Amino acid sequence: ETTKQDETTVAPQETTKQTETTSAIQETTKQTTPSTEQVKAPAKAKISQVKNIKGKKVKVSLKKAVRAVGYEVQYSLSKKFKKGNKKVTTKKLTVTVKKLKKKKTYYFRARAYVLDGKKKVYGDWGKAKKITIKK
Repeated sequence: ETTKQDETTVAPQETTKQTETTSAIQETTKQTTPSTEQVKAPAKAKISQVKNIKGKKVKVSLKKAVRAVGYEVQYSLSKKFKKGNKKVTTKKLTVTVKKLKKKKTYYFRARAYVLDGKKKVYGDWGKAKKITIKK
């Protein structure tokens, strides 16, 4: 009878050790895998200036957005960006857009992005700015 009691008291201690080690392993895997958490999207990008440059070019200057790694500038002849959209991606705060048409009005808007691994997580589009190509 004494051997049976010893076996029953030993068995629960062994199982608690196993659960402690398994929970410790689970905690370390949670800490090392960042893919389970989503990266927070950056703040809305703002265009500070859109300026004509000689040679049918436009220089677009952006304000730095919080948490941004890079920026995407979109431009179009349409005010609502429904047709003829073109995009330029940059990591700098200024970008020069070339090959525009004279005497046409272009609309520019920007958004910031942050990287989640290799995938881009975009922020909201900023307000559009318009400019007529003169030079």
